[in-house]
Amino acid sequence: MVYLTSFEVLAQPLVPGLQTPFVQQGTFIQVSNLSTTACAISLNFTPSPAFVAADLVVDYVDNSGNVTNYGASTFLDSPIGFNSITIPGGGTYIFGVQYTPPAATPTPTPTPTPSPTPTPAPTPPPTPTPTPPPTSTPESGVAVRGYVTLTAPVGTSLLVAATIRQVFFNYTVDKILLDVSEAAYALPLTNGPLQQF
Repeated sequence: MVYLTSFEVLAQPLVPGLQTPFVQQGTFIQVSNLSTTACAISLNFTPSPAFVAADLVVDYVDNSGNVTNYGASTFLDSPIGFNSITIPGGGTYIFGVQYTPPAATPTPTPTPTPSPTPTPAPTPPPTPTPTPPPTSTPESGVAVRGYVTLTAPVGTSLLVAATIRQVFFNYTVDKILLDVSEAAYALPLTNGPLQQF
């Protein structure tokens, strides 16, 4: 086992006490198996405070680009993390942990008024007024921080990259979230990108 990097996963106002901007931030770890044979790895997360299961999205992208929903309940089993995931020789997987922000609600469109004609045209049904979801409030938020460890069989060589990805939102007057900006940056690795076991 090696201490790999720190992590921060959040969905909350960027500045405490202010409504906007609201930021969604996830941690993503890319692991490439440099060995010629498959190996089972584990990425374990030590959080502070504890993860909240609600709205936690945990998945990984395999060597073929398929996304597997690992599931919050599986992720939160002891030990917390991705456990015994097999990466084929020469393969690369990306592991992601993030919280989903409150869903944005579409802006209502005005109901068109039919023009007078000899034969009245049917009036389309009124567009329903969107209701912001209950969690879509400036005060809503969750933040978890901690560190990640990596375990692999003896003799395994892995190339690792860790990234923070952020999406920034603003609230409309109706407290609806709108995506306004995105950012990504690399996290430092304790022993560098090459991990040899």
